[in-house]
This record gives sequence, C-alpha cells and structure tokens, in this order.
Amino acid sequence: MNFNKVKTIIRENHYEFIHVESTPSTMINVKNFLKAENKNCIVLSDEQTAGKGRRGNSWYSPKGNIYFSISFNNFLNLKSHFLLSILIAVSIKMTLEKFKAKNIKFKWPNDIFFENKKFSGIILETYKVSDDKSFMIVGCGINIESCPKNLQHSTTYVKKFCKIES
Repeated sequence: MNFNKVKTIIRENHYEFIHVESTPSTMINVKNFLKAENKNCIVLSDEQTAGKGRRGNSWYSPKGNIYFSISFNNFLNLKSHFLLSILIAVSIKMTLEKFKAKNIKFKWPNDIFFENKKFSGIILETYKVSDDKSFMIVGCGINIESCPKNLQHSTTYVKKFCKIES
C-alpha cells in the first residue's frame, strides 16, 4: 500500500492527516490541532526534537525512524485505554512478523522489545479541550534505522532484525 492511499483512507475516515519534517513532539502538534479544530487528526513527523515517553523521559527521535500521534474521541474508560495500548503494540508486532521478525515481546504498559532490546514505545494521554469534550491521544515511536544508547534498556532498531526496505 502506498503513502497516498494511506492518506486517502485516513481522510475518508474523517481524520486530518498532518505530516511535518521536524517538530518538538507530535503529541504537541495533535494538542494544538485539537484546540484549534476540535476534530481528530494524525500527525507524522520525520524527526522530533523534544519527544517524550512515560514519566517525561526523553525519546531519541532522529530522522529515519517513525514518530506519530493520533487522537480519538475519548469515549473509552480507563480500562479501555490500556486495551488501546495493547491493540497498537500487537498491531506493530503482527506487521513486523509479516517481514519475518520473531521474538517480539512487550513490557507493559508501553514498551516493545526484540530479543530484550527496546525498539518502540507507546504513550497514551487524555486531553481535555472543553468541559464536555476530551480526546485520547496515542503517541508512538518506532526505531527503524537507528536507536539511542539507553542506560535503562538495551536498544535496537527494526532494520537490524527485520528484512524491510525504506
């Protein structure tokens, strides 16, 4: 499936698709869009200069990897938020398995590992735009072509363990 087809599908489902070359954080872009437009969007960036993970941890975000945030009308209860994180993590795993990647594991609630090396993270946040309207925002970073040296976890990137071309 090509990129233009994906954008068409996104728009047909009443989402605004926003691509930026560089941003401090796709999560910030989504919040700004929601505040201005009050409708769902997906923001994809080639790099983030101030990406964040859980507990405010920095997320290394150079060009060559995937960084996106997507908003959902917040119709979910807290238990369902956790299920949304699981759904996204499993979707990433299933996609990579189509490219012969094996041994992908999860560290709940938000980390994805290959052979005990982290390559992806997911963050969920509720964002209130008014007293009666809030959105769930899911942010995701996937190391495709590079990874940071991380003191908390060993890290890796998808091209190191999976046969894909960019």
